[in-house]
Amino acid sequence: MDLFPEENLEPIIVLMLAIVSIFPLIRSDLIPWFEHIKLQQKNFKSLSGSSKINACELTFSEILNGDLLELNLIKQKFHQYPTKVCAYFEQTDLRFRVYFDKGLSIELPKFFNVGYEEVDESPSYPKNTNEYIVAQFDIDGDGIDELVLGVIDCEEQLHNVQLSVYKFHPPLFAEDLNRIQNWQSLGTLTAHGIAYSLQL
Repeated sequence: MDLFPEENLEPIIVLMLAIVSIFPLIRSDLIPWFEHIKLQQKNFKSLSGSSKINACELTFSEILNGDLLELNLIKQKFHQYPTKVCAYFEQTDLRFRVYFDKGLSIELPKFFNVGYEEVDESPSYPKNTNEYIVAQFDIDGDGIDELVLGVIDCEEQLHNVQLSVYKFHPPLFAEDLNRIQNWQSLGTLTAHGIAYSLQL
């Protein structure tokens, strides 16, 4: 019995190597490019070095040590816009809360599925290597800033990033400021395998 088949397997081996090597390219280049195209289709602005963005960030370890991720928001065209947004750890996860002038506040739901420890049973805790972002920026170009809540999973050399974008619709009456119906989720954007340092 021959140990080596008579057929030339070299083309098949080359094809298999090409398929295996394309996955890192998809993660590091094609997926972020596709997310960028989706933003353009929604007429969202791109963040560049000259973009005016109000933002702050902290690591999860800093938040656990008592530091408060707090962003004082820039006033907008209407007086009922929130004044600040804070992030803090409570029980098993990080929470984001928005505050208004009248002493009212509301927790914004986040839609993160990156940056959590892999466990067989819930709850799943955030990774100690996470970094969290709170930002204010006019993404859709309507003259009113949106809020961006983000997480950067920095555990591996290739980072995973996820951003949740919210638009605020002011209510007619001040007593309705803390209704979740005033907030519209514009979507959650995810980029896997970012190979460079992320900076605001």
